[in-house]
Amino acid sequence: MKDINKINIKIEVAGRQYPISTPRGDEEALRRVRDEIGGMIKNYRENYEVRDMQDILALCVIQLGMNVEKQKKRNEELIKNMTEKLNNLSEILS
Repeated sequence: MKDINKINIKIEVAGRQYPISTPRGDEEALRRVRDEIGGMIKNYRENYEVRDMQDILALCVIQLGMNVEKQKKRNEELIKNMTEKLNNLSEILS
């Protein structure tokens, strides 16, 4: 049975197409990710002496992983700060 909340799209990365089944609301985000990866590939090709596509894609994965880790840290700090503020507010209201 086909899930009506999902769509099948093809995303091209590094000259290859990949079929992806995704929730309808995620299609635009996937296309932005594709564009971001394409920009990274272009950057590595133009600014570094890396020519092997597997090496370029590995560098993209490392860069994206670092972005995720940095965002996790920012989120943790934000949650910590918000928790402290909520605790302070709770004490004031008690």
